[in-house]
Amino acid sequence: MSRTIAQVPEPMTTAPHLELGQEPQAWQTDWSAFAKEYTTQCRLAVQSRRSLGEVSQMFEGKVVEWTGVLKSAKAPASPGKMGEIAMAMDRVHIDITADASTDVEMLTLSPLGEEWAAWATVKEGSKVTFRCQIKDIVPRQFSETGWGGGGNSWVAKATDLGLETKRATFVRTLDKSP
Repeated sequence: MSRTIAQVPEPMTTAPHLELGQEPQAWQTDWSAFAKEYTTQCRLAVQSRRSLGEVSQMFEGKVVEWTGVLKSAKAPASPGKMGEIAMAMDRVHIDITADASTDVEMLTLSPLGEEWAAWATVKEGSKVTFRCQIKDIVPRQFSETGWGGGGNSWVAKATDLGLETKRATFVRTLDKSP
């Protein structure tokens, strides 16, 4: 049986790959490339009248290996529970629809208890490579309405990308912590 990128190794110790001998797609190893690919897929979905849920399904279960800066880490409350890692990412702009876009610069990871030991050794502010599995992408749109001068109304729309991860394996520190 061949292994695809959607099948997560147990534990998640190998880099993203498609089929034996094939390279991962660029978005699986490059955060900026992910933003471009997600934007492209959203545009294609809108043009073909598909839902954003279908776009999310294209990424669901895929393993990615990206780089970010550890901002904070919250240990799991008990064995078998997930911890929470806040990663600062390079800011990317994502167009979800013609009138909804967002700038994303933070990502929350959810390492399992057994993955926590490696994360516990990483100091906040360290630039690290990590591996995680995409669980879901659920853009959440909100609007803010206000009034301009002369009674003109305005609406500012923004969107939270809602990128949820499952599993999170620390791979390596790329630089010295501050």
